[in-house]
Amino acid sequence: MNSAIPFIWVPILAVTCYGLLIIALLSAEKNKVIRSFIYLLFCFLAWTGGSMLMRLQMFPGYEFWYEVSILALFAAPFLVYNFLYMFIGARGNFIRSILLAATMVMLVLTHFEIFLKVPDLVTLPGGKQAFIYETTWMIAIPTLIIIVILATGVMMVVTSIKKLEVPISSLMPIFFGLPVLVVGNVASVIPGNLFP
Repeated sequence: MNSAIPFIWVPILAVTCYGLLIIALLSAEKNKVIRSFIYLLFCFLAWTGGSMLMRLQMFPGYEFWYEVSILALFAAPFLVYNFLYMFIGARGNFIRSILLAATMVMLVLTHFEIFLKVPDLVTLPGGKQAFIYETTWMIAIPTLIIIVILATGVMMVVTSIKKLEVPISSLMPIFFGLPVLVVGNVASVIPGNLFP
């Protein structure tokens, strides 16, 4: 392992766990819930794996792995919503279709670097390398779309608990896991933070 990359063991461990979960679920009998969870795990694998391979500057280059990672990051909120939709057995596809369309437009615009440019790789004094991101107000657009998708998912879950009588205990891993995921990602973009 490259000691110049702080905490590289974290994404390696995460990629390993995602891979093992995917292998286990691929061998299971599939229904809509399991398939939606497999899609979500593949997305998390691409997000984390892309970020890890970007930091390791693996072939075909950090720019490629950056794109894999950012596209998976921006696809993740819809796939979380879709998993919740399947898990609670929600009905009606209109809102889900709108959220899917918004996600697809966001991914296309992300590919063309409308929201965020590929970061520059710079060498710092002392020989360490870092990625410098340049953001503009345009990053507010995917941020707003992601907030709307997650808020819609929360409202769907709350409604299902009240109207469909979905047991809260079945949703507890999601209630604990998603906030940890959000806090981890917010913490990872704090200036000066080295923990991925």
